[in-house]
Amino acid sequence: MIQVFNGSQSISFNDQESFDNFCSQYRIIEAAGGLVENANGEFLVIDRRGYIDLPKGKKEQGESNEQNALREVNEETGLEGLSIVGSLPNTYHIYPINGQDVLKCTHWYKMKVDGCPSPTPQTEEDILEAQWVSKEQLMTLAERTYASLKDVFVTAAKQQE
Repeated sequence: MIQVFNGSQSISFNDQESFDNFCSQYRIIEAAGGLVENANGEFLVIDRRGYIDLPKGKKEQGESNEQNALREVNEETGLEGLSIVGSLPNTYHIYPINGQDVLKCTHWYKMKVDGCPSPTPQTEEDILEAQWVSKEQLMTLAERTYASLKDVFVTAAKQQE
């Protein structure tokens, strides 16, 4: 099943053909990001505009989804030496740009970083804080994130078990 979030509402699709027909009505924006785990088994979350979020951003021309994710996590947190160790569920949400609704598809990856480096939030992207949290804290913080990200948090925590 594929879920698309439009504000607090969710639209579900049970087959690819219906989803593709739905997507054809929108300009699609591709993005990627990651949920980073450090050597202590803690996860990196960011506080952006009062919501718990994960580092992510729009894809640049010629980038693969993986390159996009690694670049954006590095830019938004300052972390070096990131590696992708798995994939997480893609998310889809609708939002307006210049009065026109767009559909953003974000490709998510589980990442690792050596050691326990201190992240540096990219304030130009409205990131107030970047912090490491335990698996238990991650699940609690899932209540303060966007509806589309809850599955990403839950899937990552289950993969750690």
